[in-house]
Amino acid sequence: MHEDRDLMLYEERPLIDFKALLTLGVVFFSFLLGASLLVLPWYIVLAGFLGLCMLVAIFFDLYIGVLVFLAGAYLHPTALLPALQSLHIARNLAFMVLFIWLIHLIVYRDLNIQKNRQHLNVLGLSFMLFISSFLYPDYSFPLFFELMSKALILYLVIVGVVKSRKQVLILIGFLIFLGAASGFAGITQYIQGVGLKLVGDVVRVMGPTQNPNILAAELVLIIPIIIGMFVSYRSSAAKTMLILSLIMIMMGIVLTFSRAGMATLVLVTILSLTRFSFPGQSRGKALAYAFLAVLFTVLIVLPFIPVEYWERMSTITNLQEI
Repeated sequence: MHEDRDLMLYEERPLIDFKALLTLGVVFFSFLLGASLLVLPWYIVLAGFLGLCMLVAIFFDLYIGVLVFLAGAYLHPTALLPALQSLHIARNLAFMVLFIWLIHLIVYRDLNIQKNRQHLNVLGLSFMLFISSFLYPDYSFPLFFELMSKALILYLVIVGVVKSRKQVLILIGFLIFLGAASGFAGITQYIQGVGLKLVGDVVRVMGPTQNPNILAAELVLIIPIIIGMFVSYRSSAAKTMLILSLIMIMMGIVLTFSRAGMATLVLVTILSLTRFSFPGQSRGKALAYAFLAVLFTVLIVLPFIPVEYWERMSTITNLQEI
């Protein structure tokens, strides 16, 4: 009986499975790319070949797609090549990674997302941002769609793909490197006077982005990660690299002259120190110690921060601005 059923199932198998079909598709498109060199410029063929390699790599190892998406999200290639802005590369790359991920799940059936309260927090935040967009819909809805589509997709892909401790550490290290590079770019811009004019010769740096506020928002997200890693690592070399990265990222945030960046920088730093830096203390004491640590740090760096920064921060209570 079992032999008859196994024979029937074997006979019902397709002549070629989906994995083999994908392999044939890759071979076919590779052949077309090679042949297109006869009629297309070499740089277009090269771009197509690199794009195909990236798609294949992402399909067979979605973790690569996460790293590629992070690089595109933080380095903002369209800022260097304005002609590409109309293509919305980062957003389309997010949907491409999501699409490849879904195909990968259909083929390999390896979806395993653990239940976690964090999922509800992220969805709740997304819903709150959506509701807030109704206040100025013409201004807010395009930004909401552009930013939340990338953020939600990135979150879902990371939760579904990143599994091992090694992958987490590589992802964190790559994210810190991208943040430090963006902060360093902002510092360089401030020295060279490149950016949005604020007062006189003072500029608001943008790093690889085209908006100081976006740069500040991207950089402040990395601060809790660095503080947590600094507390966890015992290696002096690793701590030194983390401190240097933290300094560049914080300086990049300050030099954006972003009021939202300043508010979140203070709040995130205090909460991060409360969470990571004072083990064994009650929450109230840890919060007090963290506040004093931030206040002490501000007093130390106060002489090195441009006076225009404090003047701009004093307008943070102006509720007439959109």
